[in-house]
Amino acid sequence: MLAACWSLAGCESTTAPTAAPSVEPIAPAELCWGYQATDIRIVGLSGFSEDRYGQIGSQMEVVVEMLDSFGTRIKSPGIFRIELYEYVPRSNDPKGKRVFAWPDADLSRPSDNNIAWRDFLRAYRFDLSMDLRPVIPSSYILEVTCLTPAGKRLTAQSRISYPR
Repeated sequence: MLAACWSLAGCESTTAPTAAPSVEPIAPAELCWGYQATDIRIVGLSGFSEDRYGQIGSQMEVVVEMLDSFGTRIKSPGIFRIELYEYVPRSNDPKGKRVFAWPDADLSRPSDNNIAWRDFLRAYRFDLSMDLRPVIPSSYILEVTCLTPAGKRLTAQSRISYPR
């Protein structure tokens, strides 16, 4: 009798295998589309810095984040244009006369892109030289424009002050 109970009380149950959930196939190009740069932001670390001779106004650090459609900071190829404008207070458009424009930074090639990329910041950093000593207003508008490989033009502006 004991042997009959053991044979009836097995450890394994006999259930039908469940069907795998249906997954809609996604084309590789469509999958990557959401991970392209859709926005650009100037990080608060940007501003005037001292050059190696201790002169403020001859160096500028610009830190730029590229964001995908999910709001995640990403590394993305593109051509960056960085410009500095006079700040016009109490105006609809605070961007006044252009003071300085640096040559475009083409980060389309991986080797150039890696030079400007700072992994610990998850952003690009540009160390730019200039000479603003003859004209030194107290505030500026920094504008960064990026032309992406998809043909999008992404622009960000930030007000920065000249240290006194």
